[in-house]
Amino acid sequence: MTRIAIVGLNAYPAVNPQASKNVGGLENFAWTFARSLASDPRWQVSLLLRHHRSIPEESLDGVKFVKYIEPLRNIRLHVGRCVRRQEQFPFLKVQIWNWSLLWKIPLLAIVKLLRLKIPHQERLMAMLIESECDVVVALGINADSAAAIHAAKVLGKRVWLWLRSNGDIDERFFADDTFIDPYAVTSQDCRYCVSQVKGILCQTQSQRDRLKEVANRDGVIVRNPVDLARFRLPLASFEERDRVLWLGRMDRFHKRPLLAIEIARQCPDITFEIIANRGDAAVEAEVRVNCPSNVVLRDYVPRSEIGENYRRSRIFLSTGSAAHEGFPNVFLESAACGTPIVSLEDFDGFLADSECGIDCFNDVNRAAAMIRRLWQDRAEWLRLSERGRPYVEQHYSPDACVAAFQDAISESL
Repeated sequence: MTRIAIVGLNAYPAVNPQASKNVGGLENFAWTFARSLASDPRWQVSLLLRHHRSIPEESLDGVKFVKYIEPLRNIRLHVGRCVRRQEQFPFLKVQIWNWSLLWKIPLLAIVKLLRLKIPHQERLMAMLIESECDVVVALGINADSAAAIHAAKVLGKRVWLWLRSNGDIDERFFADDTFIDPYAVTSQDCRYCVSQVKGILCQTQSQRDRLKEVANRDGVIVRNPVDLARFRLPLASFEERDRVLWLGRMDRFHKRPLLAIEIARQCPDITFEIIANRGDAAVEAEVRVNCPSNVVLRDYVPRSEIGENYRRSRIFLSTGSAAHEGFPNVFLESAACGTPIVSLEDFDGFLADSECGIDCFNDVNRAAAMIRRLWQDRAEWLRLSERGRPYVEQHYSPDACVAAFQDAISESL
């Protein structure tokens, strides 16, 4: 039996949806993959987690939780969204004003001054020791992964990196020493992650090609799994589906909800349901101001209910950017529920190969036209709907993912 530790520090809301409303694709992937791997008796799986409150579960579905509590984490995240550091006095620039900053910033400064917070590197090293792992898998390129990779190397663990977005290998990380991406990932973090691991797993062929081009490293493709059991719902008919669904978060460059609003405006007779996690407050304000009457805007739907949202939707709309997205799990979930996809971009040729959706080549007007056409054309809708689930069952099942993962890292075991 091989003992593996998966570094998915923010994944607890995917484990327990009551813990937080904000959970993204990386977090859902971490939990789906951990459970899938734990179902194979050849693996003993630990998932490294952090949360601002206690995590009562010790394990679930065969996955052991190695956890630590960071009570001020939500405060740090809020201050980070509102305030940007700068080199000149006064060293902080407020981007979004909130009265709570008057006490949050001094509190964080006192904690740092008194060194009351255990260094992140030490935390991760202690967690890896507790996991008793043989292999470490860091998800995505970020400061957490860089720290985990360093800790694993100090402890003599075999460590792999799994790319979670195309933004992980932005060419600017390798061309500019000072580049920092919109998620505050630095060139130093990226280069360290890519250069210091045993191997690198990629979601797609295009990601693998890009890795070779910008970092001169080979990667192995292991495709995302979709939780087929969660989305194994009775497929609703064309007539029963009464909306276009969009899922994502409030930002200007990645999920791009403002483009969804623009598309909805061109389809005034069709209801759009936009479920957007909190993110960029300025984008959220702009979305709310420009939201047309045919859009139902929600900031949260429990993960347990998302399958029903897909089932009730005649079309899924994607406005995600391939420059940042990696491979969107929402494509797999839509296809599993028989919901045809209209997307501004294709990802790894999924729409072309599966024939369960339409690529609009970043043309907002074309996306609106395709939605209007598909909304009325029952025969074409049925053709796309019927192709989705068989395709993901064949290529994106948890069993297929675990088998590909096993093959990929077998040489290092």
